[in-house]
Amino acid sequence: MTTSDAAESNVDDTFGVLYIGFIVSMIGYGFTFFQTYVYFSRYPKDLFIMKAMVAFLCVLDTVSSALISQTAYYYLVTMFPLASAMVNTTSAFCAENALAAALIFIVQLLYTSRVWKLSKNVTLTSIIAFMCLLGFALTLAMTAMMVRNAGFAHLATSPSKAIVAIGQAAVFIAGFTTFIALRLFSHGAQWSKNTQPNDWFNKMINIFFSQGCSATLVQLAYFVIFMATPTRVIWIPFHLLSSKLFVNCLLSLLNSRQAYHGPRIHHEDSSVGPQKSDIRGTVKPSVHFGVADTQPPINIEVSRTVEQDVTMNRDTFHSDETSFDIQEISKHGHGYAV
Repeated sequence: MTTSDAAESNVDDTFGVLYIGFIVSMIGYGFTFFQTYVYFSRYPKDLFIMKAMVAFLCVLDTVSSALISQTAYYYLVTMFPLASAMVNTTSAFCAENALAAALIFIVQLLYTSRVWKLSKNVTLTSIIAFMCLLGFALTLAMTAMMVRNAGFAHLATSPSKAIVAIGQAAVFIAGFTTFIALRLFSHGAQWSKNTQPNDWFNKMINIFFSQGCSATLVQLAYFVIFMATPTRVIWIPFHLLSSKLFVNCLLSLLNSRQAYHGPRIHHEDSSVGPQKSDIRGTVKPSVHFGVADTQPPINIEVSRTVEQDVTMNRDTFHSDETSFDIQEISKHGHGYAV
């Protein structure tokens, strides 16, 4: 291999992968911003602590994206004429690594709380929480090692490699266990029978995003690639994308709930016509983040249009006030289902 070929290979394996990671992470941040807007628009009556947590995650993701941008600018613009490859870390990259660890830790804890609500299994929940904490602690240790020794090559030496590998493996195990638990216990929950999507596309969205499968797969790729090539920085795009996907998976889960506790659910049936009737019912919200199971029942008004067909509806609607249960609301109400 000639000198020019070696230099080109170094650029591809360092600046090239950083550029790819920067692009995909910015796309992920765009989805974070959009889903945060959707959340606050659709669920204005969620508990304050849940809304504060979503806002906090969005702020952290914004700061993380700014640090990624500064890192990319430093390597690709400031240092590009002076260096043939990425050799040392920067303070911005180290700070972003710590923020990414915090983002993933918070998201996985929220998923853990959901597993607890659905399963009430102390052992399972404790294992997931321990793996979350272990991954967070070891990723912070990875950050400390990069601050103390700025060379990326230092991560490939012992014991740094073991610390990074165990930390990323713990994050993956926590995500994978959470995904399996949600798949098992969600199908067994009573509310799930009425809110599972029927078409294949929404089912795939539910599996890959709402339940965290996509973030877990990217985390697995991060771990495998780091173990296979620790001396190269090909793992950076997966690191930059991982935290974005974890945040977006959580927001997808929150935004896929039917807004039982939010504004009115309006439904217009095209098969019936102009007369309006108000249907009132009292339901208990389904299991979801930020709403305790012990909350009092929530009154919901559903305004719908029915056709004034005397022969078909005379015996069906005797008054404007009709009570029905959550199955009826799930059948006629708008909104995405988990």
